[in-house]
Amino acid sequence: MRSKHLSANLYAVIMLAVDLAAYYIALFLAYGLRIFSERFPFIRELEFSFGHFISIWWIPVIVVFFQISGGLYWRREPFWMESGRLLKSLLLSFIVAFALVSLGQLNASVSRLLLCMLFGFLFICMTFLRVLVKNLLFKLDRFQSKAVFIGDSARIERIKKAFDGSPYM
Repeated sequence: MRSKHLSANLYAVIMLAVDLAAYYIALFLAYGLRIFSERFPFIRELEFSFGHFISIWWIPVIVVFFQISGGLYWRREPFWMESGRLLKSLLLSFIVAFALVSLGQLNASVSRLLLCMLFGFLFICMTFLRVLVKNLLFKLDRFQSKAVFIGDSARIERIKKAFDGSPYM
């Protein structure tokens, strides 16, 4: 039993690291797009370096908080259900981060356009990296779980087929 809890905790830590990696990849992409968008006459030049945005520690903390509260580190769900939870947690994170920037009068130190781009890229990066890492982890015996089906054989076969078709289950 101890090994099962250890595997669950290790899985959560790995997924947390994946989400943080996705955050910084998305930040890099958003920063690059923000710099590129300065070519348009109606967008002001960005005053801060990429290092400035890396040093803003509270945005990834907000993202991780909503990921934890959404159960994204411990639940095993089909892809679309998890994607829905991920989108919901990222939207809540975005709303809180945007509110903190606006209400805290941090407009001078955080680009709102970059923040919007960040959360757009974040959904794409997190979804892609989570699928990739989960598929790798679930190929290992340590992260697989056994399931027991109880019921009539016709329904069990359909349920079994659905579980076999989903690499997350």
